[in-house]
Parts: sequence; C-alpha cells; structure tokens
Amino acid sequence: MSNLSKLKFARYDYAAFSGYVAYACCAMVFSIVLTSMAQSLNFPLEQGNQGAGGALHLGRSIAMLLMMLASSVIARLCGLRRSLGTALLFIGGGIVFAAGATGYVSLFGAVLFSALGQGLFEVLVTPAARELHRNEDASRYVNITHAFWPLGIVGVVLIGGYCIGREVSWRAILAVSGCLAFLPAILFLIPPRKTGEHFPESGVSGLSFSRVRSVLTTGRFWIFLCGMFLAGGSEHCLSFWVPSFIHFEFQENGLLCGLGSAVFAVGMAAGRFLSGVFGSTARMRRIILAAAFAGMVLGFLPAFSYSLGMLYAVLFFLGVATGPLWPSIQNLCVSVIDRDPTVMLLLLPCIGIPGCGFFTYLMGVCADTVGLRASLLLLPMCHFLLLLLISADFLFARRKR
Repeated sequence: MSNLSKLKFARYDYAAFSGYVAYACCAMVFSIVLTSMAQSLNFPLEQGNQGAGGALHLGRSIAMLLMMLASSVIARLCGLRRSLGTALLFIGGGIVFAAGATGYVSLFGAVLFSALGQGLFEVLVTPAARELHRNEDASRYVNITHAFWPLGIVGVVLIGGYCIGREVSWRAILAVSGCLAFLPAILFLIPPRKTGEHFPESGVSGLSFSRVRSVLTTGRFWIFLCGMFLAGGSEHCLSFWVPSFIHFEFQENGLLCGLGSAVFAVGMAAGRFLSGVFGSTARMRRIILAAAFAGMVLGFLPAFSYSLGMLYAVLFFLGVATGPLWPSIQNLCVSVIDRDPTVMLLLLPCIGIPGCGFFTYLMGVCADTVGLRASLLLLPMCHFLLLLLISADFLFARRKR
C-alpha cells in the first residue's frame, strides 16, 4: 500500500482514466454484438463470413494508423488537451452512427469514423501521461493509465453480453456505448480553472523530419516496433474472438460469451496495475520477459480447453501475462534508447495498432480454413516471438556495454 500511496493523481489523470474506459467500450463492443449484428446485416458468421468480421477490425486499424501519423500536426494546431477531447467525440460519434447502419458498407464507414478518434486518442494519451508526471517515475503512471483499457472491456462485455442474452437490440447497445465517450470528452475540452492547474500542451509539439529520421535510423528501435506489433496481436486477437469462440464451441449466448472477454480483461487490468504499482522503469525488461514467457506457455491452453470453467481460468492468467506488454514495451524503449522520447511514443503505437488488426484478421481467415479453435494457436506464437525479440535486445545491449 505504501507504493500506491506515493502515487498522486490530478484532474487530467482522471480524464485519461475515464477516456480509456470509454475508448475500450467503443472499441470492443463489436466483439459482443458481432454475431447478432452480422445476422441482421446479412453477413452471418456461420456461413463463412468470419473473415468479413475480422475485416472490420483490420479496416479500423488502418484508419487508426492514418490518424496516428497525423496526430502530431493535429496536436500542434489544436493543442493536446483539445485533441484528446475531440478524439473522444469522434470515437463516440462513430459508434452512434454504427448503431444506425443499414448494411455492411455503412457499418464499415461508421467504424472507420470512430477509428479516426481512436487513433488520435491512442497515440496522444501516453505522452500526456508521461508529461503530467515528468518529474516522477512516469512509467508507473503510464502502466496504471493503460490499466483502464481492460477495465472498460470488462464493463462492456459483461453488460453488453447480459443485454444480448436478454435480447436487447444490438443497435441500442452500440448507441449507449458511443454516448459513454462524450463525458470524458467534455472533461478534456473544459479548460483548466483551478489556480496552478496545468495541462502539458508541450508534450507533443510537432514532428520534424530530422527527429523522426534520428529515431527510425536507430536499428535498436525497430526491435521495439516489432515487439509492439506482436503485443498488439497477442492482446486483440483474443479479446475480439473469445465471445465468438465460446458461442460456436460451447453453444452459449449472451452473458457467458461476454464473460470470457471480461475474465481476460480483468487479468489484463491486474497485470497492468500491479506492474505500475510495484514496478519501475528499471524493472520493465524483466516484467516483459516474464510476461512473454508466461503468455507463451499459457497461450497453448485455450485451444485445448473443453470446459468453460477451465477456459475462464486460463483466460484470467493469460490476461495477467498479456496486460503489461503494451505499455511496458513503450516504457522500456524510451528508457534504453537515447533518442527523442516523444517521437518514439508517437511511432510505437503506429505499428502496434496494425498488429492488432492484422492478427485479428488473420485469426478470422484461419478460422474459416481450420476452425476458430485451431486458430487460437496464433497467440503463443506472438508471445514466443516477442520473447525472442526482447531477449535479443538484452543481449545486444549487454554486448555493447
């Protein structure tokens, strides 16, 4: 508890926390309503359209990437605080538009609209968290801030799953999820009022070509880029497909399907929160190596789980192992590479988000070919490759010293 008491949070920390919860709800609500939505909009998953379901996530990832690449310019023109608030308006507005979709094309367009805000929020919130605590051990605050992503997942999959089980319209679920993003948007958009209250607008001041080139020509940085790609895949392919896996393999509906993602997300939240409270910048490498190894071992078990109780237990511990990877890789990168940390924090999610979409789409394609159960073996592969990358970076650094 002493470690926790040393952490000090202020107004914009809470805005980031609630924004992450809303962002997670809007990003993951489709995994809960996907089966019902696909049936309603005439691309039923059980008739060989699982690739089309995965394509929604892939398109989202591409749109997020485009906005991420433009995020620095937007933050410089509009300010970091206004950019985060506007991003949340886009996130929520797109999901509300998706609730009124009349077909796959209009649904796809609404997903892309929301994804523009998701990309902007994703890439700016981490630099903001670091700038808010630049005189402290910022890595701890980053991991705790990221813990609110899985907490948002828990809420949306449990409540959404229950509503689906009670035959509530998927359109109503999407509309409510979208509206959740408007409150944190207002928190960001209202200017500071208290004396001495400050938002770190200088956290993202715009990228120059020389700063980007300096980072991209550092060979070691590419190790972390590849690590982020794999971390995104290990997290999102399971989060997205678990409800459908439970539906098809265990013939369950509604709450029990959503409970799978919720258990995984609770584990992720626990992993990130613990790594933030008890970790430190100096321990980030050990956290990543231990988490990747545990994820590699546990990652084989979902494909061989034939009871819901066993599957839920595996998903929880797999979440604990997977959760710290995304923020810890970013923290480790900026601590061991002597280059502009803001540039690196902007570039790392730009490859991590495509990793989310790529592996989600790949799992859907594999499911159409070999079945969803067998396609889950992509998960331990991601952890294994990540373990190799971070181990290789450690040996490189040790040899250089």
